[in-house]
Amino acid sequence: MKIGQKIRKPRESKGMFQRQMEAKLEIKDGFLSKIEHDQKALKREHLKFISKIFKHPLKKLEPLFVTTKIYD
Repeated sequence: MKIGQKIRKPRESKGMFQRQMEAKLEIKDGFLSKIEHDQKALKREHLKFISKIFKHPLKKLEPLFVTTKIYD
């Protein structure tokens, strides 16, 4: 599983719209969609915030982040 999928599933299960999460991450409209579809890379600084929002351990997100960077 890539980082984009790991973000989208819990976001959708919480009923959070992309625009809501984009506002919290302070990123441009449409950028999250590209991240979730693995067209753009997420910044490392956003991992802590995503970890807190979804109560997902940062230690499990970091390897996916690094794998995505290597793959790209």
